[in-house]
Amino acid sequence: MSATASCRFPYLNEWKHYCDNNKICAFIDSVLSGYAQLAFNDNTFSGLLMLIATWIGSPTLCINALWGTIVATAVSYMIKLPAGSIRAGLYGANAALSCLAVPVLLFPSQGISAAMLIASAAISIFTVLLVKLLGKPFSKWNLPSLVIPYCIVLSISLMLLTITDISNPVPTPLESLLFTCKLSDWSFGEIITTFLNCAAEILWLVKPLSGVLYLIALSFASRLDMINTLIAIIVSILVSTALGLPKDTVMTGLYGYNAILLTQVLTRSFLLHRRSYLLTFCMAALTPIMCCLYQSLLPHLGIGSFLALPYLTLVFLVLTNRKRLKGFTYVPAKYWGVPETIRNEFKKTPSH
Repeated sequence: MSATASCRFPYLNEWKHYCDNNKICAFIDSVLSGYAQLAFNDNTFSGLLMLIATWIGSPTLCINALWGTIVATAVSYMIKLPAGSIRAGLYGANAALSCLAVPVLLFPSQGISAAMLIASAAISIFTVLLVKLLGKPFSKWNLPSLVIPYCIVLSISLMLLTITDISNPVPTPLESLLFTCKLSDWSFGEIITTFLNCAAEILWLVKPLSGVLYLIALSFASRLDMINTLIAIIVSILVSTALGLPKDTVMTGLYGYNAILLTQVLTRSFLLHRRSYLLTFCMAALTPIMCCLYQSLLPHLGIGSFLALPYLTLVFLVLTNRKRLKGFTYVPAKYWGVPETIRNEFKKTPSH
């Protein structure tokens, strides 16, 4: 993540202002904002609700993700990174996302352990350094670095795990591409379960209730984000079933979360317009196909095909070709907010 996602919410500004004069509360706010940045906003209350959603799905994932975000935030303060960016959660988001994955990928079927916490702390520190390292070149290109640090750290970790322990293969969420699923095979309950699991997968969970809470957390920061997310999920389910992808895998939400993330990024990257909306959801429709492509290629390298690479590939394909898009107004990451605030904030700054 690479830009402040400012938003309006009852008592949020009062809380932020109070934290300005209280270092302990400022640290807590930074941690919760880092978790909220998993949905591209800095709403402290959204971050808290997403933590609750994670706890409901898996206390182990919640504790480890919170630990990683705390470590990343503390290190960011220690090495004197920009205070405003820390408070917005920009140095905690990649750590939070990475540490959600650690119990699933590196310590499967285990509870919290000293080894897990040490590994998560090291990964969190590495993500902070990568965010700082990538910030300068990406700012020159006028692009956000998004979750590239998370993908780098997890890919390296998985490759090391594969090299050091050949008996513990990299888990692959897509066992095979059996084109057997049809929309007519679905019950209403299965569709709702899939719908909510797509949202829960943002938090590395397969838990419909967690998906409900994630969507509510989105609404705390942006109603447009919530609506766009609902549309992205529908698009991903329709495309996945049209391709006949394995029903069990589709139901876990693994084909849907990249569409959500892509939608959240592209609705910030361009001023909202019919053309930008059409482009956004056309690209969201491509995410299940990109998932299949990566699933067939990356496991051979010891890299998980289920990271954020599908959405990152499509996002950077669009953003690096933005000058060719006629009628689109590009919004650099430094002007990002939630969709409701971007247009006003962008217009306030004539230098763009």
